[in-house]
Amino acid sequence: MHRVRNVILVAAGIAILVSTVYVYAVASRDQTTASSATATAPLRDVKITRGDLVQKLDVAGTLEGTPLQIPATAESSGVLTSMPEIGATVSRGQPLFRINNLPVVLLYGSTPPWRSFSSGMSPGPDVKELESNLLALGYGQRFGLVADGDYAAADAKSIAKFAKAEALSEANGTLAFGSVIFEPGPVVVTGYATPLGGNVSPGVSILQIEGRTSQLVAQVDASQGTGIH
Repeated sequence: MHRVRNVILVAAGIAILVSTVYVYAVASRDQTTASSATATAPLRDVKITRGDLVQKLDVAGTLEGTPLQIPATAESSGVLTSMPEIGATVSRGQPLFRINNLPVVLLYGSTPPWRSFSSGMSPGPDVKELESNLLALGYGQRFGLVADGDYAAADAKSIAKFAKAEALSEANGTLAFGSVIFEPGPVVVTGYATPLGGNVSPGVSILQIEGRTSQLVAQVDASQGTGIH
């Protein structure tokens, strides 16, 4: 009885030994193949580009801001014929008020206009702001308008299309001084400085409007990592 057990144990040991030898042989063959592939792989230069490593994360938030009181003044003379209601929001491309029934249109920008826009004018930041607004409103793409601050033929064509759509007095590529007002963004009408039907002149305050410095407020769990962009 003991001899049979020994035979079985010896047989099992041989099987394990054979399996071990087989596994070693396969592993050795794989390593040889990998080494051969590595040795024969062609080498090439790879361009390395440096950049910021950021983590992108979608979060819900609210847009908040600090009110900024801004007076809206006239730059031309005439009778005040139209104003928005108090509490109304005026956005880019919309009339802020009307003088002699001609609209004064709100555009976005930080540089107040100080001259009319016409052919032959010198380059400047006011021209670039106007070009950016024309493109944003869809009046410049078809003419190849570029927001470079240099008045060119594309500017004249874009202004003519804009003036016609807004019912401005100038539709020949010239935008009269005072026909547009630049503010950093949308504004809310908070009060009237001149009554409807009143006579206005350059520098006279028409409306009290409120702009906002906006910031996004959101809650982010610290466990979601740093470098959120």
